[in-house]
Amino acid sequence: MPNKLYPIPPGFLLPPYINRTDICIDLARTPLETIMEFPLAFDLLHELKEPIPYKPWEQDEEPVDVLFAVWKRKRKEQEHRLQQQKKADAVLMGYAYSAFMACLHWMNGQHVLTLKPDNLDLLDIKPVNAAERLQFVRESPLQFHAFIQMKELFLELEKMHQKKLLLSKFKKEKPLG
Repeated sequence: MPNKLYPIPPGFLLPPYINRTDICIDLARTPLETIMEFPLAFDLLHELKEPIPYKPWEQDEEPVDVLFAVWKRKRKEQEHRLQQQKKADAVLMGYAYSAFMACLHWMNGQHVLTLKPDNLDLLDIKPVNAAERLQFVRESPLQFHAFIQMKELFLELEKMHQKKLLLSKFKKEKPLG
């Protein structure tokens, strides 16, 4: 199923980050390569009721770890850009926002339904005031403070991810009862 064009559902549009109405996804690549390029590829396909070969929200830590690693590289690019007193890169901020929403939902065992931060109350694992902070990033994507907010949200979520992994490992080693 190589290179196919899919419509982007309205809930996955993220102006000014993602203004296209369709996206080309190459499912011949490995799932992690696909996620690295477009974090919400499988969530989008799930929403479109397309057959999907991989569900990152049903995996352990690997897809989330991959997105954290990609974020760290992209964060450095953005920091370098901002140090040169240039505006934040809108495409990069869109990627960061999408990757964060993917990590947030996958850590909770759920797929992303929409990029709007309205339904985050249903998630068990999330940073404090995540919905309000994400709404600020959506409304002010090119501001320096939006980048700082995104950076802090990722930092807090990564700590929660590490804690979840440690607790899971601990429970496997020492089952209760």
